[in-house]
Amino acid sequence: MKKVSVIVACRNEEEFIGPCLESLMSQDYPQELIEIIVVDGISTDRTLEIVNRLKKKRPDMKILMNPKGYKYPGLNQALKRATGNPIAVADAHSLYPRDYISRSVLALAASDADNVGGGLVIYPRTKGLLAKAITFALTKPFGLCT
Repeated sequence: MKKVSVIVACRNEEEFIGPCLESLMSQDYPQELIEIIVVDGISTDRTLEIVNRLKKKRPDMKILMNPKGYKYPGLNQALKRATGNPIAVADAHSLYPRDYISRSVLALAASDADNVGGGLVIYPRTKGLLAKAITFALTKPFGLCT
């Protein structure tokens, strides 16, 4: 089995980072073969506090600081430190099914693909009309970026 590096670049994600990391720490793939790298873009909320609390459950989790604050410099920084192959980029706003990594690794091995991923289920954050409209747009082909 291959070691997989999972990169989560985040900034001010206190509402989402805990559940995201918990879902990554609960994968059915062998935990010793999952490297989790969190890159914080100098959050001003409790994001880093939550990540550090979860690091107590997962001492091998790497936490990097991204002084530029933007996602892509953080991803580049983490890519330089990643030791796994393949590398997964996880979004802090997402929850990952327990078999996400194992199924992704199997899909890569069974194909000539350079990249694999799962489907999306999108829910509105609030019950307001704007949130519902955004969710509607993102679930239609017109709203998807491919």
